Amino acid sequence: MDTLESKLGFKIPKKNSSVKPSVELNIEAISEWVHELPMSDTGVCTKMLFNLLKEINSSELDYNLRFEIAEVIKPCIHSIGLALKKHYYNQNSALSKKQIAISRLSIALFIELTLIYKDILDGLNSSGKIKSDKITATTSIFRIMNHTRLILQVKYLLYEAAPENLWQEIYTLYSLAKENGLNTAESINQLAYEPLKNIEDSFKKTLLIAVSNPFQWRQIEQESISKATNEWLTHVSIKMFTDDDKKNIGSYAIDLNTDLPPSPAILEKFVPSNNSLCLNTINLNNSIGKVLFELESNEIRARTKHDREPSYSLHIPTLQKLYINWSTNISRANTRFALGGKMTIAIGAPAAHYYISGKKEFNIDSNLSGSSESNGLSMDTSDLPTFDMVSSDTLSMDDSSVEEETVHDIFANFQCETINVSPTGSCLRWLGDSHPAIEPGEIICMRNTEMVDEQWGIGVIRWLKHDENNSLKIGIQLLGPYAKPAGIQLIKDDESASCYLRSLILPEVESLNMKRTIITPVLPFKIGSVINLKMNDSEEPIKSELLVQEDQTSYYKQFEYKTGKNQGVIDKALEDQSVAKGADISDEEVKVDDGKLSRKSDPNDEFDNIWDDL
Repeated sequence: MDTLESKLGFKIPKKNSSVKPSVELNIEAISEWVHELPMSDTGVCTKMLFNLLKEINSSELDYNLRFEIAEVIKPCIHSIGLALKKHYYNQNSALSKKQIAISRLSIALFIELTLIYKDILDGLNSSGKIKSDKITATTSIFRIMNHTRLILQVKYLLYEAAPENLWQEIYTLYSLAKENGLNTAESINQLAYEPLKNIEDSFKKTLLIAVSNPFQWRQIEQESISKATNEWLTHVSIKMFTDDDKKNIGSYAIDLNTDLPPSPAILEKFVPSNNSLCLNTINLNNSIGKVLFELESNEIRARTKHDREPSYSLHIPTLQKLYINWSTNISRANTRFALGGKMTIAIGAPAAHYYISGKKEFNIDSNLSGSSESNGLSMDTSDLPTFDMVSSDTLSMDDSSVEEETVHDIFANFQCETINVSPTGSCLRWLGDSHPAIEPGEIICMRNTEMVDEQWGIGVIRWLKHDENNSLKIGIQLLGPYAKPAGIQLIKDDESASCYLRSLILPEVESLNMKRTIITPVLPFKIGSVINLKMNDSEEPIKSELLVQEDQTSYYKQFEYKTGKNQGVIDKALEDQSVAKGADISDEEVKVDDGKLSRKSDPNDEFDNIWDDL
């Protein structure tokens, strides 16, 4: 769609008289057309809606008629958006070319709808009626703000940056509403899927989603946080930015003259303009602290008592991380240095266990295998992935590559480019456009591709983001320079309460402030658990106790532990592991991009081959 700059400062569609609408553009004809839409056939319905939106945007219409038509079509767009979402949300494997195209189609639908409402605003402005026709103006800005946020959320779900000028348009719309006293006025036609009352609420929600650091969350966590933000709106405030805000942790700066998302006000690099706002999350964080206290005191009682409040549906680790993010001045402790070269990686704790042990299958006392079904983790754990869920099947890039990837190894390994490193972390870039299904919070083992004698380092994926070239960047926090693979068994009343599960024992590194810890599955371990540790079949298990929980994601827990007089045995095993040679990987075994899942596409035929698959 060709666009031009409106006097209000955002893009509006360019009219094309040669485009002949497929349906007469009046409210009666459109209402009948919508009534006859084959909503059960997603592909046909989506194509019809997409084409109609483009026809409307190409046609010269009175802004009142355009508004009436948009309000009739809007619910259908929302329903189709939900139907399309299932193709790219919460998938067990990497997105295929068609799934990525479907996500692009979802964004395209929202863009076309926002263009209609932008055209309405331009018509109101040209007629000098933004203040006099308050309902139409308020509702139009409200609709644009909501659907622009949906575009942003789809991008976040794909770990991609906001489209160019998206934030600038959001700020332009908010400024327009504020100048005309529309930001707190209620819009018309409130629907169940729009629990927000006004433009101010919509703006706050968009900002809250951005400052939650969406690139650090799994897709399902992003969605849970988004639902909770509706409840959190009353706990946050927006005001003009002052110098005092630069001293407050929990304050976020918004420069309305830029195309940048909100950033922590405490950052020294932020220089406020005369048109800067401040989002204050201090009261919200106090509220989250109270929710955390209740959940940690008695989780079942708290969730039952507040079963209709989204905050109490969030997992405790999610709330803990949000609380830390919004109450701590997070800064990088170590300088990162640019570094070229390649890094070989394997994703998931089972894969790390496999390669660190020299490609040995996990099989202690012959009562274990590498599958989640036989390791005691086949129970229903809701949306929490298990420690042993990631295997070569879930890491494969499509069905045709599974056999090829499992010929040599049980778990696949891949090659990445090193962007920068520090003593406690690194940033990697995936080679090529395709990558397996990976999420923040997963364990990753890694080593320099050219140094085959080097031990595998252990880290956790803290964030994912596609750069401007659609290459996937992976932010990794180092958990340990090496690890000892082991089996861990829960003990209750001096009797085994589980079979042995995979675990990783990490050494103490005083110079990096890393304590002696153990990585375990999420279930069934907790603070105070008594466990058996077994580092090979021949040794007797070492009885230990889990003490302080250092970290938790949806994929693992990390504990400090004590073993009493047997600690020397573990320390000796770790010392031996630190000098041992890791599993060899030949060039043929390292999986590099095969180009099958490219995110790049030809705009001329981007959607032509997906309608039948919807």
